[in-house]
Amino acid sequence: MRNVSQESLDNALKHYESGAYARTDSQSNLGSLNDLVQCYKHSIESEGGLAHCDLTHIILSINEMPQRKLQWSNAWDVTLLKLTSR
Repeated sequence: MRNVSQESLDNALKHYESGAYARTDSQSNLGSLNDLVQCYKHSIESEGGLAHCDLTHIILSINEMPQRKLQWSNAWDVTLLKLTSR
């Protein structure tokens, strides 16, 4: 993943072997996630649906999209910063 070693990725993910569902404590964050869902839906539908779209391209494009919650940075840059600052 974008100039990050496999070891760094493995270290970052080792704490996420299980998950849980819980009520959100931030309606603002929930709204941001809903906005991302709408971006995915629109991109998939505009490319002819899930059976016809290039999902990898869509994911990469949305990850490059600036986000206000990330101080107008994008998901790639924030993730890279967190992974390389360990």
